[in-house]
Amino acid sequence: MSTRNKIFSGRESVKVAVVQTAPVFMDLHRSVDNACTKITEAAAQGAELVVLAETWLTGYPYWDEGWNSRAEDWASVRKIFSTTRC
Repeated sequence: MSTRNKIFSGRESVKVAVVQTAPVFMDLHRSVDNACTKITEAAAQGAELVVLAETWLTGYPYWDEGWNSRAEDWASVRKIFSTTRC
């Protein structure tokens, strides 16, 4: 099998959508609802891959979860974000 056939299951192209809209600041559930709506809209227009910025969901603790904090202090925040689904 050639490398070309391995990429995207042999397809020539993939339609990608980039979501460029604001989340609802510090409101996880409304932001997830907003993301699901945008993903659904993009899929309805033929998108096969829909992407949002890494820290698009508000409240993502990128600003302080690092070398200067203890992982245990952020466990509850990680649990909230890891259990939220569309």
